[in-house]
Amino acid sequence: MEKNRKIIYLAGFLFSVTLALTSYINSSFLETYINEYYVSAIYIISSIITIWGFFKMPKVLTHLGNRFTAFMFGTLILLSLILLATGNSIFIIIPAFVMYFLSTNLIIASLDIFIEDFSKNSTIGKIRGTYLMIINSAWVIAQVVSGSIIAKTSFQGIYLFSASFIILFLLIFIFFLRNFKDPKYKKVSVLK
Repeated sequence: MEKNRKIIYLAGFLFSVTLALTSYINSSFLETYINEYYVSAIYIISSIITIWGFFKMPKVLTHLGNRFTAFMFGTLILLSLILLATGNSIFIIIPAFVMYFLSTNLIIASLDIFIEDFSKNSTIGKIRGTYLMIINSAWVIAQVVSGSIIAKTSFQGIYLFSASFIILFLLIFIFFLRNFKDPKYKKVSVLK
């Protein structure tokens, strides 16, 4: 249990570095392809699709399991980061951004399921506090690094650098957590 928890701490750190490296540049990057007034529309559309994704998440988890779901969304993040780094058309950039936005949010939920499961018979506050400290340290480190990467390369360099961290994240789900037993996932009514 302790080993699995440390693996999820590492996965959370690697994922958070990926997310933090790109979070402050996404809107500026989108502005290089579309008018700044439409950037908020892209975020709104991405958010609506993400909310829909959260409604479908219990069904996906039941059919695929959390380990494979995390791997699948991590793969979608890798693909979207590569498309964001190499794409040169709004017909590539906008769908890639929406896919990135959706997948990152759903991985946050997936990692939370692992944390919850690996903290059984333990003090949940201490475990979540440690996890939050680790992922927040990733945000601090990423912000220190991202400025120098942008200065030396470009937005595309940040997206490719982020992709390297998500590859490490994916390796965790290939080689570890094979013994994870999925809890019973249930759909919760929003209108209770």
